[in-house]
Amino acid sequence: MFFNYDKQEVIVEKVTYANSFIDKFLGLMFSHQLAEDSGIAFEKVIQVHTFFMRYPIDIFYVGEDDKVIRIDENVKPWRMLKMCRKSEYIVETNAGVAKESNTILNDSVAIVKKKAFK
Repeated sequence: MFFNYDKQEVIVEKVTYANSFIDKFLGLMFSHQLAEDSGIAFEKVIQVHTFFMRYPIDIFYVGEDDKVIRIDENVKPWRMLKMCRKSEYIVETNAGVAKESNTILNDSVAIVKKKAFK
């Protein structure tokens, strides 16, 4: 889950990781819609594009101190965004998630893995 510690609120419940070169290259391209309450995380990404996408997204850029350093909201398909060299990772979500979660610059966030009870 992608969690906002300052607001004590879940931003999105499910986060998948783009680990491989192919996953990072494809990202959300050609997908019809990102599942509700989910996102995709990319590590060490400094620039984002929305080529071949069919829907708008919100993009959270997180720095090495786990603080939000930039948010691009409602990014439409076929856009190339400015670089963000200081981001350690980014999380892409459905458009509107940033506003719904009230996440703002400098909020402390993290991707948290749920632990199962044994």
